[in-house]
Amino acid sequence: MQNGDIVFTGFALGGSAAGNYALTPPTVAASITSKNITVGGSITATKTYDGNGGFTATDIDITAATLPSNLDGPDLTLDKSGATGSFAMANVQSGGIAFTGFALDGTAKGNYTLTAQPTVAAGITPIDITVSGGAVTTKDYNGTATATVTGLTFTGPLTDDEPFTSPGNYTVSASYTDSPNAGTGKPVTATVTLQGITATNYNLINGSPYTLTGNVDRIMPTPAGLDVTLSDVAYDGLAHPVTVTPGVEGLGAITVYLQRQHGPAGRRRRVCRHGQYRRRRFELPRRHRSAARQLYGNRCPANARRI
Repeated sequence: MQNGDIVFTGFALGGSAAGNYALTPPTVAASITSKNITVGGSITATKTYDGNGGFTATDIDITAATLPSNLDGPDLTLDKSGATGSFAMANVQSGGIAFTGFALDGTAKGNYTLTAQPTVAAGITPIDITVSGGAVTTKDYNGTATATVTGLTFTGPLTDDEPFTSPGNYTVSASYTDSPNAGTGKPVTATVTLQGITATNYNLINGSPYTLTGNVDRIMPTPAGLDVTLSDVAYDGLAHPVTVTPGVEGLGAITVYLQRQHGPAGRRRRVCRHGQYRRRRFELPRRHRSAARQLYGNRCPANARRI
């Protein structure tokens, strides 16, 4: 680019009076302005989430950036050494990166003006993490298959920098897959779900299904409706069966044995539970104990109800 004068040649006078004049060639002030030029070519910018919105040289590929309108060949080059770009936020997102730092170089750079720094589409992608460990909380049988899982560990490049808490940034839903019945080492299938901004920045690759084992303890329900008496049964030293219904959903009727311990009908009596519950033997006269042992197993519990 330069300023100067243009001296014209080739002008001539004509006509019958031309000999009366001397022609002075014109000189005109003139300038050559620089050519506007922009950065073109293929520029890519992608990165995996690392908690920092800035793009480093490894995240940006500017090797294919060019000057499409270059008229001077190797005398004009694109200086990429200072080129950088960043997102406004550090979380996973897509959008545009506004670059700075591109410059012109070469002997012909004075002939051009770089009119704008490029803006290119870019994105931050989630980082992969895994879940491991955990334990299923032992529960008493309640007729449902739901399970509670605690103590999970999350592993990945950035998991030490971010606490993983439930229900803060993840939730767990779990259930016993075989049945809700009591047992040990029962299979449990869980679904671990990230939530909030954590779910945006991290990709949990093994959260569903996540398998564990757990235990369901048996319960000893208290039978209902034991307000019964043997006032109309003469004392004979034997136990007499009475059918009662447990106060627990899903369990059928059981047999309760009542025995008048001694004396008249007004004396108190001992109840011994039997049937679907733990088999127990009650105190009988010695001559009956062998048969009772075969029928009812161990002795009557110490907390047997008195009626």
